[in-house]
Amino acid sequence: MIDPVVSEPDAIAADPIVSIEEVEAARLPSPDQVEAPTAESAAQQSEEVTPEAQEPPSHETLAKEPEPTEEIEEPASPELDLVSRMPDGPVEAGILDHIDAGLDTREPEFDLIDVYPPEEPRQMRVLVAEDNRTNRLVLEKMVKALNIDLVFAENGQEALDHFQWERPDILFTDISMPKMDGKEAARRIRTLEADTRADRCPIVAITAHAMEGDADDILAAGIDHYLTKPLKKAELIEHILAAQPPGTQPVLEEVQAAAAS
Repeated sequence: MIDPVVSEPDAIAADPIVSIEEVEAARLPSPDQVEAPTAESAAQQSEEVTPEAQEPPSHETLAKEPEPTEEIEEPASPELDLVSRMPDGPVEAGILDHIDAGLDTREPEFDLIDVYPPEEPRQMRVLVAEDNRTNRLVLEKMVKALNIDLVFAENGQEALDHFQWERPDILFTDISMPKMDGKEAARRIRTLEADTRADRCPIVAITAHAMEGDADDILAAGIDHYLTKPLKKAELIEHILAAQPPGTQPVLEEVQAAAAS
């Protein structure tokens, strides 16, 4: 008689002597059958781990400061290294000589003396305050041959303004003018000179009022000389030459060049 075929679960159930531990052991592979994990399989298992399965970092790991990275310092030049190692307080004698030892002071950038070309002498500045246009034309014609910087003002106020903007070397002024006459302009100029401690500018009045008593009144206003109208060319040029400051261009080029030689 042939025994009937019994499946494994039925056999296990039919055998009351077999324990559950023995059944589990029978299902698990033996140690000899378990293959050692390879590097590829380990990498695949690490990739299969989900973010939820990973353990969160501990507080000690978060509080741990990252290790500082080493920085590569470039070697400093001897001059800069010497300065960085200088002590605080007074500099010892001779230490600055060592600092400058490596500098070539013959280079153009180390030239501390700026050399500028000498300035050419300027022209003598002559200011004339005259409100009459015809008189201005006559006076301009008289000094046409002179090497001067001639400027006209039409009244005493313009003369005062120009004096403050650019000081003349001599001022010729009419006495009777609108807005401000020549005497008032002269008084204010003398006040400016006193306030600024400037040198006295020669002021020559040009007037038709040459009666007795007029001269004293004119000179009391701070005017140095006065000329009566009509003007004489020789007297005009004489006052200009007398007031020429040193270092200016020759007023009469031919005459003064001959005298200098």
